[in-house]
Amino acid sequence: MDYSSVHHEAKSAMAYAYDHETVHLRLRAKKGLLKKVTLIAGDPFQYSDKSGSFEWVKFENETSLTLEATTATHDVFFIAIKPPYNRVKYAFILDDKALYGTREIIDLTVHPELKTNLFNYFNFPAFSPSSNWIQTNYKKGKSGFVMFNYLNNQVNEIPYFFNWVR
Repeated sequence: MDYSSVHHEAKSAMAYAYDHETVHLRLRAKKGLLKKVTLIAGDPFQYSDKSGSFEWVKFENETSLTLEATTATHDVFFIAIKPPYNRVKYAFILDDKALYGTREIIDLTVHPELKTNLFNYFNFPAFSPSSNWIQTNYKKGKSGFVMFNYLNNQVNEIPYFFNWVR
């Protein structure tokens, strides 16, 4: 199958922290190409000892993405996830046949052992809520910066705020 139209960009409008605990992920493909898209994800640093060898621990189950939108040429699939430690490593399974990762698309019918190759997974290393200062001033419609003037062992704060024109 020709997967050349499948597209995802990490840390972009296709993968972003929605709030302090939720990540939104999107995958775009040629209209009608994919019937099912599944997310395989887990914490990048969580491994378990299985008989002397360490195995990556993925989240409970692989979860299906929903078809969020369809245009004349593309389908857009979507999922919102809440990683427990505010970081996630993930890849997409396309129609239970191929793994779509950051480096390549792997035919799992030929190379099923490469499903666990974490070097091909996308990585969302960490996310955290914006500071209270940012949230408060954003809601008030303020933006700007603060300059600090150090003169004779005294610190003078000089705030510069701009009011948004709506």
